[in-house]
Amino acid sequence: AIVTFDLNNLKYCNDNIGHAAGDAYIEASAKLIREIFGKYGKCYRIGGDEFCAIIRKNKRFNIEK
Repeated sequence: AIVTFDLNNLKYCNDNIGHAAGDAYIEASAKLIREIFGKYGKCYRIGGDEFCAIIRKNKRFNIEK
Protein backbone atom coordinates (compact mmCIF):
# COMPACT_ATOMS: atom_id res chain seq x y z
CA ALA A 1 0.00 0.00 0.00
CA ILE A 2 1.09 3.56 -0.61
CA VAL A 3 0.07 6.28 1.83
CA THR A 4 0.68 9.93 0.96
CA PHE A 5 0.91 12.89 3.32
CA ASP A 6 0.75 16.61 2.63
CA LEU A 7 1.84 18.87 5.49
CA ASN A 8 -0.54 21.69 6.35
CA ASN A 9 0.68 25.24 6.94
CA LEU A 10 4.28 24.74 5.76
CA LYS A 11 4.08 27.84 3.55
CA TYR A 12 2.67 29.80 6.49
CA CYS A 13 5.60 28.69 8.69
CA ASN A 14 8.15 29.66 6.05
CA ASP A 15 6.53 33.02 5.26
CA ASN A 16 5.65 34.15 8.79
CA ILE A 17 7.97 32.37 11.19
CA GLY A 18 10.99 31.70 8.97
CA HIS A 19 12.58 28.92 6.99
CA ALA A 20 14.32 27.51 10.08
CA ALA A 21 10.88 26.89 11.60
CA GLY A 22 9.69 25.33 8.33
CA ASP A 23 12.73 23.06 8.26
CA ALA A 24 12.09 22.02 11.88
CA TYR A 25 8.45 21.28 10.97
CA ILE A 26 9.56 19.05 8.08
CA GLU A 27 12.14 17.25 10.24
CA ALA A 28 9.67 16.64 13.08
CA SER A 29 7.02 15.40 10.64
CA ALA A 30 9.48 13.06 8.92
CA LYS A 31 10.55 11.65 12.28
CA LEU A 32 6.93 10.99 13.27
CA ILE A 33 6.14 9.34 9.92
CA ARG A 34 9.22 7.11 10.26
CA GLU A 35 8.26 6.15 13.82
CA ILE A 36 4.75 5.15 12.77
CA PHE A 37 5.43 3.48 9.42
CA GLY A 38 9.19 2.80 9.26
CA LYS A 39 9.16 -0.72 10.67
CA TYR A 40 6.40 -1.70 8.23
CA GLY A 41 7.93 -0.31 5.05
CA LYS A 42 9.81 2.65 3.62
CA CYS A 43 9.11 6.37 3.99
CA TYR A 44 10.09 9.07 1.52
CA ARG A 45 9.87 12.82 1.10
CA ILE A 46 8.53 13.27 -2.42
CA GLY A 47 8.11 17.03 -2.59
CA GLY A 48 8.44 20.24 -0.63
CA ASP A 49 5.74 19.32 1.86
CA GLU A 50 4.75 15.87 0.63
CA PHE A 51 5.73 12.48 2.00
CA CYS A 52 4.75 8.91 1.21
CA ALA A 53 5.06 5.56 2.93
CA ILE A 54 5.19 2.28 1.05
CA ILE A 55 3.89 -0.34 3.45
CA ARG A 56 4.16 -4.11 3.15
CA LYS A 57 1.15 -6.25 3.92
CA ASN A 58 0.90 -6.71 7.68
CA LYS A 59 -1.65 -7.29 10.42
CA ARG A 60 -1.20 -3.95 12.15
CA PHE A 61 -2.59 -1.90 9.29
CA ASN A 62 -4.93 -4.62 7.93
CA ILE A 63 -4.02 -3.77 4.35
CA GLU A 64 -5.97 -5.46 1.59
CA LYS A 65 -6.21 -5.06 -2.18
